[in-house]
Amino acid sequence: MVQLIGKGANTLLSGLLEELLIRQGRSQRIEATPAPAPLEDQGERLILLFRDSFSAPPELPPLVLPKHTVAIVNAQNVEMLQRLEGTAIQTIPCGLSSWDTFTLASSTEESQVVALQRSITNFQGEIIEPMEFPVHNPNLLKLSRYNLMALCAVGCLAGGIDILLEFFAQRGPLKTDTKDTPESHSP
Repeated sequence: MVQLIGKGANTLLSGLLEELLIRQGRSQRIEATPAPAPLEDQGERLILLFRDSFSAPPELPPLVLPKHTVAIVNAQNVEMLQRLEGTAIQTIPCGLSSWDTFTLASSTEESQVVALQRSITNFQGEIIEPMEFPVHNPNLLKLSRYNLMALCAVGCLAGGIDILLEFFAQRGPLKTDTKDTPESHSP
């Protein structure tokens, strides 16, 4: 399951996540929630995808999450990264620095290139080595930089790298044809 965490609607990101996971043959649920929600460990893999500027409330209690939980976080969200530090949750920072797991290698009006800068293990136990993901899809280019990197991270974790590369390279419209509006970037 993917928990899209933070306030505000982001129909483009949700729709693209759903379409990518379907193409990869994954029956993942995508659940929008203002804060991480506790789940019983039923062997299900969980991805916590924190929205751009999510800020955890100070009273957020410790969560009971499956042992294979992965958090995808904007690298500029230092507060959230510090709160996740020392937990059993694998954290994947997405940002523009050399120490982030996912970054943008290049960006133009017609394309962007997302780079995986260090190896990660997907949910099937396969190691994904550092590589680049060229993005030409016009719908994907509407996403914020962070959302594009986060989408790539979810795709890598779910598996099916060839499908992810094809999804990013597709030049025609996708099923999801809405905009990633500024309101959708608010926490």
